[in-house]
Amino acid sequence: MLQISMEDSPDISPEVLADLDRQALIALILHQGQVINELRAEQRAWQEEVGKLKQANAHLRDRLEAAERQSHRSAAPFRRSGESSSGPSSSKRRPGRKAGHEASWRRPPEHIDHRVEVPLAGCPHCGSNRLERLRPLTQYIEELPPQVVQVTELKTWRGECPRCGPVESTHPLKTSSAAGAAGTGLGPRAQAVATYAGLRPGAGPAADLHDSGAAIRPGP
Repeated sequence: MLQISMEDSPDISPEVLADLDRQALIALILHQGQVINELRAEQRAWQEEVGKLKQANAHLRDRLEAAERQSHRSAAPFRRSGESSSGPSSSKRRPGRKAGHEASWRRPPEHIDHRVEVPLAGCPHCGSNRLERLRPLTQYIEELPPQVVQVTELKTWRGECPRCGPVESTHPLKTSSAAGAAGTGLGPRAQAVATYAGLRPGAGPAADLHDSGAAIRPGP
């Protein structure tokens, strides 16, 4: 009778099977049963792994949805804890423009002076460099350039006119005829900034404009 090794069993043809004796057939059947059991065990392991991945995916989806809901709630930072999201009662007028008004927003600028890109090379919390779903966040920041105070020494002249009496020369920057200790003043633009600072909510007349480069305070 023909003898056959178990390594050759997957390619056994009907003709070969016909030449096998009883012991060889039994050994072949036992071997095939062992292979089937191993494949079934491997299949169960893969099914368990797929189930775990599905559970992890569902957990991540729940966390994402919770984060999105939280971001929507944070859009109303002044809402008190426990306050209804429907807002104040209908008897009071809601703040803001009337319902149904035309949408308005700050449009992107037509020109860009500087471009700044801040890469995200890793997690800023744990330092991991395995980041996923990277996507850019583009913003346009409109800022005033730093201002440098220009000091102008303005010298005008005064004299006596036989017909008109005291006269003096003038200049657009000249705001008074004071001299000496009172001869230092603010130009038109600095006065405008000081006036605006005094009108801002929470700013008094003694607002200090260090940000503009000049210490603008009321006199003694």
